Amino acid sequence: MKQNNTAKKSMPATRASPGLRERFYSSCRQMPGILSSLCKRKSFWPTLFLELLLALSLSVAYYFLVKNFAMGVPNNTTNLMVFSSCSTSHFHLGELGNVWKGRLSGLLLSGSLFDFLMKDNTSFKIDQYSSIFGLYQSVWLFLVFVVVICALRHSLFINLGIFAGLMYNFSPASGLYFYPWDMPSTLFFTLAVLFFERRQMALMTAAICVGCFFKETVLACAVLALFASHWKWWKRVLLFVVIVAVYVAGKKFLLSQLHFKVAALSMENATSVAGLVRPTILMENLKTLFTPTFNHAIFANAGTVAAVLVLGWRRRFLPYMAVILLFLGGQFMYGGFSEFRIFMQMLPLSLILLSERWQDYAGPGMATQLPLKPAPAWAVRGTFPILIPIAILLMGLSTVVPAWRYQALCESIRPDHQARTVATLKTKAEKGDAQAQYLLAKRYLKGEGVPVNLTESFQWFHKAAEQGHAEAEYELGVRYVRGEGTPKDYEAGNDWFRKAAAQGNTDAQYDLGYGFENGLGVKRDLAEAAIWYQRAGEKGHVLAQNQLGMICAFSRKDYAEAEKWFRRAAEQGNALAENSLGALYLQGLGVKQDKNEAFKWFQQSAQNGCAEGQNSYAVLLYAQKNFAAAGEWFSRAADQGHAGAQYALGQISEKGLGRPPDLAEAVLWYTRSARLGYARAQLSLGKMYRQGRGVKTDNVEAYKWLKLAQLQGVQEAENEVAACAAVMSKDELDAAENEVNQFPKQGN
Repeated sequence: MKQNNTAKKSMPATRASPGLRERFYSSCRQMPGILSSLCKRKSFWPTLFLELLLALSLSVAYYFLVKNFAMGVPNNTTNLMVFSSCSTSHFHLGELGNVWKGRLSGLLLSGSLFDFLMKDNTSFKIDQYSSIFGLYQSVWLFLVFVVVICALRHSLFINLGIFAGLMYNFSPASGLYFYPWDMPSTLFFTLAVLFFERRQMALMTAAICVGCFFKETVLACAVLALFASHWKWWKRVLLFVVIVAVYVAGKKFLLSQLHFKVAALSMENATSVAGLVRPTILMENLKTLFTPTFNHAIFANAGTVAAVLVLGWRRRFLPYMAVILLFLGGQFMYGGFSEFRIFMQMLPLSLILLSERWQDYAGPGMATQLPLKPAPAWAVRGTFPILIPIAILLMGLSTVVPAWRYQALCESIRPDHQARTVATLKTKAEKGDAQAQYLLAKRYLKGEGVPVNLTESFQWFHKAAEQGHAEAEYELGVRYVRGEGTPKDYEAGNDWFRKAAAQGNTDAQYDLGYGFENGLGVKRDLAEAAIWYQRAGEKGHVLAQNQLGMICAFSRKDYAEAEKWFRRAAEQGNALAENSLGALYLQGLGVKQDKNEAFKWFQQSAQNGCAEGQNSYAVLLYAQKNFAAAGEWFSRAADQGHAGAQYALGQISEKGLGRPPDLAEAVLWYTRSARLGYARAQLSLGKMYRQGRGVKTDNVEAYKWLKLAQLQGVQEAENEVAACAAVMSKDELDAAENEVNQFPKQGN
């Protein structure tokens, strides 16, 4: 024995010791055994207890993190708006995007919690709301952990990975949005995959159908039906069609009952089939994908998806690869690929597949199936008995509770219910409750449950404002400025704006700045306007940011500062700021001249419906001699009354650029633009009348338009006016001059 021991001790001296690389791989090979050993122990219940304790601790940590964002971020209360959108007392589902309206299950559940908190419009308590918001999110996360624990061997590895992935959603780059459908859709997405792996197709179908009403992206799991190898092809296709049909029919029926009309398979804010085609979003997402930044989505929880796409290409992975690619394809076409939050749904699936791939390092032949926990001897027909009751309970709660809430919601939007709510508010308002007074004033303003009564609305706003209610102070200022329920009084309006602004109301700060910029009730003072715009802009008020950029650009000529504020507004989707930012890049003001960047921002502004942006984008297309596309965007801007675009359409029609010449149409567009006071259009229209091109010769009309162009400083018009006057009689000249003098009263 001693000789053997001596021999064993002397062996390393005769061979090289393992290097760092070999020791690392050796450790890697042992990891799966370490991670799965807890699940293989005979003491099942102690192991389960430890796993559940970890899940609970992670969920509690998540609760304390997420509750801080219940209201959203400064000047962006989207989290609150979405969470309460299906509250019967504060119903505002119509204010959400079209695609969000179909995610009714999560909205109904969160709305019921919000109603429980508010209890018939009592004063809003932020701390209580934040607690309920955090509880809602963390409970769903705990249920995801429980399903993973019950179904999978490597639950510790997977759950820790899920929690780590979620942490990216707390970075500012993610937007800090937490919606009622994200966690539930993650749960049902995962359940659908687990049921498919166990060939429990009925339960898989139920999980997909329920999950779709939390978020339509769960529908990507329907493609799993096509990979059910134990079924014939016709049964697979039929099941796929049934799942899609249930979602489409159910969504359209529910939303029709609430009087909302959106596309059955709407993505983004599409309201028609044509709206589903969004190539610009695809190109923008592709550009984002290949733009290297440290806060890139590929470094967040999308990293697990990328790992699966790289490592997972083999036959048994094909169903899950199809689901992942379908999901990513939808996001590329319609979603914001830079949002970390969207990958949360696939995070458990990605980690499950990675844990299966990890087994390859432990030894050959181990990675033959997903790391499912085997059903114990007391299982019935191979179904893990802990998972099924949980799934049934979750599906029951997610269908019965939303259905009950849906009926209550339909009742809540009836006039008689609204009238009862108004009566409750009035009782509290008469007792001096400022919040009730404010809400009652809003009801009278909008005619919700009562006829519109601006005088009554003004009075209740006034009572709430006198108690220091910031929103009421702002609304009272608006009523004075607009003259709603009271004579118009800019000075009084500014006084109330100032009081609300002192409490941090950014809308009031913006309106104060607007008043100083335009001299409404105060002496015009751009410096003072800029101060108020900056206060609101620093808190994220997008209109204030844009207006401050305008002051910096046009009054101060500080283009670098203007670029900063335009960019902040443009990044929030302000179309005017996007156009202004494009103009800075086009001219190289405050930034390095870059026509490609200008083109990008003009295009984005145009697609967001800004007439200025549409005209600017069309001008660049026109310069590239892409007359067909330019004409389309000029037409969109012209339909919004953009005089420059109308003139450009006249030029295109007159010269036959990209289309046959049409002088009559050119006269039509020149006339519309000229009536808006556009000097070049007035010159062109005058020439058309003088030469009788596209219209009957009329020297009086020709002189009028040519003279108006001359008065605006168009030098070319001087010779035209003289030539026209030379062939006119005195009576014709007098008539033409009279029309010129009358034009400011008739035109814009």
